[in-house]
Amino acid sequence: MQNKIYDLVGIGIGPFNLGLAAMLQDHSEINAVFVDQKKSFDWHPGIALPWVRIQVPYFADLVTLANPQSQFTYINYLKQTQQLFRFGAQENIFPLRVEYNNYCKWVADQLPDLIFSHRCEKITYHEQNNYYTVHCTHNNLCNKTFHAKRLVIGVGTVPCLPEGINLNHNIIHSGDYLNHKSEILQSKNVTIVGSGQSAAEIYYDLLQQADQFSHLHWFTRSRHLAPMDYSRFALEMASPDYIDYFFSLPEKAKAEILASQAYLYKGINRQLIEQIHDQLYIIDAQGGSFKPNIYTSLELAGIQHVGKSLHLYFHHRDTGKQFTQTTGSVILATGYQYKVPAFLKSIRDRINWNANGWFRVQKQYTVDDHQTIFVQNADLHSHGFNAADLGLGVHRNMDIINGLLKQDYYTIERNTTFQKLEPSIL
Repeated sequence: MQNKIYDLVGIGIGPFNLGLAAMLQDHSEINAVFVDQKKSFDWHPGIALPWVRIQVPYFADLVTLANPQSQFTYINYLKQTQQLFRFGAQENIFPLRVEYNNYCKWVADQLPDLIFSHRCEKITYHEQNNYYTVHCTHNNLCNKTFHAKRLVIGVGTVPCLPEGINLNHNIIHSGDYLNHKSEILQSKNVTIVGSGQSAAEIYYDLLQQADQFSHLHWFTRSRHLAPMDYSRFALEMASPDYIDYFFSLPEKAKAEILASQAYLYKGINRQLIEQIHDQLYIIDAQGGSFKPNIYTSLELAGIQHVGKSLHLYFHHRDTGKQFTQTTGSVILATGYQYKVPAFLKSIRDRINWNANGWFRVQKQYTVDDHQTIFVQNADLHSHGFNAADLGLGVHRNMDIINGLLKQDYYTIERNTTFQKLEPSIL
């Protein structure tokens, strides 16, 4: 039993809460602890392909945009691990995904307030004393509790699966790709379903071993393989200015805008699209019976087990026709979605909800009337498409800490864009 009452308990230790924990090292007046059910920090290990780079620059790390002098910057990580000159020689501002994960592990190893192997089961609120109790199980064996005046919910997202489809040994989500790659290579007939970065990365990775397959198909509901817009004016929208603008809009306008912004955060890295096309060209030029295919405008409607094979049923979005594809293994690169954690059930009445059953997230990322429950990466509908952006996690954490301190300790840069979203003079 923990009798100490913390100022803050963070639940979940992904990059966003890890960044918050690192930033809080500059604020000794805030007593915080973070818990996670994982044994240690590990960021999406099932899709950590060794050649893949993250899509934000190295300076958009856990802390730099808040405090460039912090000991937890990516540059200091490179210096302390004697990798700075080698990284600089590449002249590439985008770290490999495995490098970013190693950097996060390096930060996590230095933070004393991270507690792993603790799964949050429920949260209760003590009205008389104004604090929460976080009830955890440690290694699924014993119970442990943590008390705090405030909470930060940072449990991340869960795989988004088509309705009625369950995962098993030959139907996997892209997040588990590397854990099942050896089995996939034995399947000979493999189908990828999805339209984003993960689908493209897995398809390209499997193309490197094309001689092991009889069929390798990629189905996407998109009408073409679309690159993510990484132009300079698009990057201006990944900014505090745009977050402020989006937050101020009516709910109906927010929904309409988000529906039109897939090109800003759901597309594929343009270089990867070119690499895939080059690889397909090389395979085709060599001749042979193996012909990898990419099918667009096809939406997965269902999967049926037929003997040892799988029948995939697709609906063509433009013609309305139905198609069936037989395969041995399916990789569902269908993305992720936020799911309200079950452990919030017992304090649900303290949380504000909108008509769609989502958190009603306030400006500084709180979801209750008393500004005691903060959320990470659960603000797509309220703050805009930047919710999951690794580089903008620092901005959210600056807002959260300012809220904890009840002062503007961090000055957030404003008016940084050439595009004016709401002109004051017409």
